Amino acid sequence: MVIQRVIDKSGERQGFVNQSMGQLLPIVCHSHLAKIELLILDDWGLSPISITASRELLDILDNRIGLGSTIISSQLPLESWHGSIQDSTVADAVLDRIVHDSIRLDLKGESMRKIRATKNFESD
Repeated sequence: MVIQRVIDKSGERQGFVNQSMGQLLPIVCHSHLAKIELLILDDWGLSPISITASRELLDILDNRIGLGSTIISSQLPLESWHGSIQDSTVADAVLDRIVHDSIRLDLKGESMRKIRATKNFESD
């Protein structure tokens, strides 16, 4: 189970979003998520996104258009994102909102965690 805090721009915790077994359960209302200056979706696609969760995500993204920034990090290549959303029609709509108005950074190389662990091991 992944539980992430929703933080407003003042740094105060406003609620939680719980993603468990592909279910996105918004505990704060969508209108509040629309007002957050920066929304970070970390580890995108680690588990499949259910039909219900994908519709919730689409609503959240729709409400945020032109109002704030969204950062998505993923180890999945962009070409695999569509398959991680169980409803293909909603997947088309979600990716349309994410991909076509975005700045994409593809990072290459070793994991920073692996590099740090190797350095820590060698220094001990």
